[in-house]
Amino acid sequence: EALLRWQIEGGESIPPDQFIPLAEETGLIVPIGEWITYEACRQISIWNEAGYSKHPLTISVNLSVRQLCDRKLIKMIRNVLSETGIKPQWLVLEITESMVMDSPEEKIRILEELQSFGISIAIDDFGTGYSSLSYVRKLPIDILKVDREFIKDINLDRNGEAIIRAILALSKSLGLKVVAEGVEEASQVEFLKEIGCDFVQGFFFSKPLSVIDLERRFKSDWEDCKVSNEIEDEAPLYQVVP
Repeated sequence: EALLRWQIEGGESIPPDQFIPLAEETGLIVPIGEWITYEACRQISIWNEAGYSKHPLTISVNLSVRQLCDRKLIKMIRNVLSETGIKPQWLVLEITESMVMDSPEEKIRILEELQSFGISIAIDDFGTGYSSLSYVRKLPIDILKVDREFIKDINLDRNGEAIIRAILALSKSLGLKVVAEGVEEASQVEFLKEIGCDFVQGFFFSKPLSVIDLERRFKSDWEDCKVSNEIEDEAPLYQVVP
């Protein structure tokens, strides 16, 4: 999953919640988002060509509200796919339901066109904010990402477990894959495996890694992992998502 960090002089890293709102407000998020998408696709192309996994690796990139409203988005994605040479199936674009609330028909049309390329569309942070079953039914999506707020209560609250089971049952009935976010404990992994969750993501497996460190893992004992990409200024970081 491509996450943005701003690394300033001295090695200090500024978290996205401190600068993304300003980038959104000024419109800079559009060129920043294009750069992230290109770098993520370029890197996944390198890894897949190098054969680091028995199965092709995929990479997720978050779209911002501004990008989804940008008329040049579809052209930009098409150009990135062409320039990096990756197969569309290697790319997942993540949105939140709230991004579609304004002019939903137009946003759905854009997502359908992106999906027609072969790209997968994921709903991020599902279960929070504007989550609505009616929109899940209408949106052209392939993946639901369950918010970490539900995952952290798995071992503490039976209601939390029940919600996870319900989301999984809903997703399966709609033919969607499910990713559990924020997994940090072995007991959470076991529960999610038991109920048939497709993928789990979180610090239990790894914190963000540099390209060099992640490639070392590929060469050792992580060859069958999927990958999420966390891109910094000139130094991409990556997080393993088995």
